[in-house]
Amino acid sequence: MSVKIKINWDNENVVSESVCIYRADSAFTSNNLPPLLAEIFGNVYEYEDLTTTENQTYFYMLSTRLAGQEVFTSCYDVSTKLSQVDPEFSKVKLLMQF
Repeated sequence: MSVKIKINWDNENVVSESVCIYRADSAFTSNNLPPLLAEIFGNVYEYEDLTTTENQTYFYMLSTRLAGQEVFTSCYDVSTKLSQVDPEFSKVKLLMQF
């Protein structure tokens, strides 16, 4: 069964060009990034990852980009075990701030 992971963030870097979302199946750092999952432009502060399945753990990191530079969040893990999924919306929420 597919599970939707909804990622919300508060970007205090108001002059950023975009927010990048990275995802992997194991923990990672900004020195060994997985492929880019999504790049968000404009005043958007959430992303719905529709490519996950139940009973898995995913690791996410966000960054802001400006003029070729990136500032990263920590790496966060999200479990899609049924007990942690909101049954009404079938999603897991993750809030990141940087």
